[in-house]
This record gives sequence, structure tokens and C-alpha cells, in this order.
Amino acid sequence: MAAPLRPRAFGLLETVLAVGLLAMSVLLLCGVLISALKLSGQTRESTVAAQGAQQIFEQLRGGSFLPPAGSVTFDGGAGDAKMAGFPPDPYPAQVLDGRTYTYVVRSQPVSGQSGLHAILVTVNWDSKHKIQMETHVFFP
Repeated sequence: MAAPLRPRAFGLLETVLAVGLLAMSVLLLCGVLISALKLSGQTRESTVAAQGAQQIFEQLRGGSFLPPAGSVTFDGGAGDAKMAGFPPDPYPAQVLDGRTYTYVVRSQPVSGQSGLHAILVTVNWDSKHKIQMETHVFFP
């Protein structure tokens, strides 16, 4: 009479392969999570910079600031002073969450459109990141 068949357990080779695959999966997942956290931080910095530029635009649209005549550029990183309150705050710079955001504001009249100015705001931080936003504002 034949011996009864016993169910086989996993062997050493199968166990080592399964643990290896599990370890590779965990390492890949950690890499993806680290990349996502980095991207989230960069997105937050870009949002803060865009909000600063938007503050300048909103104050200009409020009508309490007039740009100087002609094309002018104010560089907050170079220490350019305001002229008659232009450009409005947060120019020349602001510190948020330990980062310094510096502003460059350029005002240029739009040719053929009396009173219409193109306003370009560039926000720089960490010496390698920047965003630019532009709007047109009518100054009667």
C-alpha cells in the first residue's frame, strides 16, 4: 500500500523569492512616496509665490497706485526702491515659511491704448525657482 500524500509546504527557494519581491515592491513604493512629497513641497512654494504676485495685481486694480510714466522695472532682489508707492507690497520681498520670495515688477504702457499698462511680476525664491505672471491694468 502506498504512503498517503502529505501537502507540501513552501520550500526555501519560494520563500526567498517571495520576500525578495515584497522587498522590491516596498522600495519602489517608498521612492514614489518620496517623489510625491517633494512635488507637493514645490507645488506649495509655487502657490505661495503666485499668491504674492496676485496681491500686487489686486492692489493695482484697487486704483490706489499709479505706475511711473514709460517702461520701468523694479527689482526687489537688486534693492530697487519704490517710486511714489509703486510697486505695492509685498514688493520688494517677503519671507514665508522660512523662504524669501523676491519680486521683480515691470510696468510697460501698451502702445495705442491710452492708460493701459502691461504689468509683469516675476517671483524668485531659492535662487533657482521663479514664476512669472502678467496682467493688464487700466490707469485713467
